[in-house]
Amino acid sequence: MLYFIKYVYRILKNKDTYSILGNIATIIVAITAIYGYIYTIKPTFEIKMLEKQVAILNEKEQNITIENQKISKELLKKSNELNTTNIRIAELNKKENDLKNTNNALIKQMEEYEKNIQDLRSKEVVYKQNLIDLKKLYTNTTIEYISYKSMLTDLFDDRNVSNIFKIKNINNIDQDLKKSLILPIDRIKQQLNKLYEYLGNAKSSSEKDIYEDIIKRYLSNMKKYQEILFIQEPDYKLWKDSFLKAVETKQKFVNICKKDYEKEFIEINIKNSNWNGNDLKYMRESGEITKAVEKHSDCERNINFHIEYLFFEKWLENQNIISDIGFDMLNLVYGKIDIKQLKSRELLSPPSEADIEKYILDIYKIK
Repeated sequence: MLYFIKYVYRILKNKDTYSILGNIATIIVAITAIYGYIYTIKPTFEIKMLEKQVAILNEKEQNITIENQKISKELLKKSNELNTTNIRIAELNKKENDLKNTNNALIKQMEEYEKNIQDLRSKEVVYKQNLIDLKKLYTNTTIEYISYKSMLTDLFDDRNVSNIFKIKNINNIDQDLKKSLILPIDRIKQQLNKLYEYLGNAKSSSEKDIYEDIIKRYLSNMKKYQEILFIQEPDYKLWKDSFLKAVETKQKFVNICKKDYEKEFIEINIKNSNWNGNDLKYMRESGEITKAVEKHSDCERNINFHIEYLFFEKWLENQNIISDIGFDMLNLVYGKIDIKQLKSRELLSPPSEADIEKYILDIYKIK
């Protein structure tokens, strides 16, 4: 159609070839052709095209209907499956809720169990510490008991110390001095034997464990401190020789005693008006005062006693020092003290000649 219109336009435009009438006729023919096309050919063509499209649409509609039927069946199937799934989901939701409730209950129960376990652990720690403290207390009490029992034994153990420094015992002094002492190492060995005795008589496993622990500690510390457990013994011979020398040189002290007795004898007789000046002169010149002093003063025996007592008293101090050292060593071995807490104690030497002289002069108030 468009082509035809262009063709008519071209004819009309060309004035040189045709005449106006020819052009008009041509235009009329063209218009007739156009109308023929518009009212006959085009509608027929369009109808056919429409019929074809309708057929295509009908076919598509049938296909769509078939597809819709398939889809409907599929949807029905899916709907049924969905319903089944929803039912299953509902069941699962119910089970999930049940499980959540059960889980919450279990969590709560677990929390209670954990709290109970924590409480039990705390109590266990406390009980274990109490047991440790109790065992420690029992151990320390046992050690104290053994130590005090040993001290009591010392108090009631008569070693005849008072009879050692006697003139009549002069030959046995050094041996008796040694017998009068319990040296620290001997005391420690005695205690160890006593511990083994207690262990053998233990009435329970706990008591047995306590004694085994004490013995283990005891032996370990004995090995650890073995160099200081053996203290130097007193020089028994030095004590004996000092006593012998004091006895041999006692005469000057006897003379001091006699002089003191003579002075007191004269003062009493004058005070009691038994003597006057002439009587005193006579008694001196006749030697009666000297005889009276020799007969009644008992100075030799008294001086012997004072010398013996001075040595006895100082040896007793020495004995106590050695005993204290022994118990200090025991405390060290038992673990009650450490080496830094061990007291330093020195043994005493026997009385010197100056000590004896001062002691005698203090008794008789003579300077």
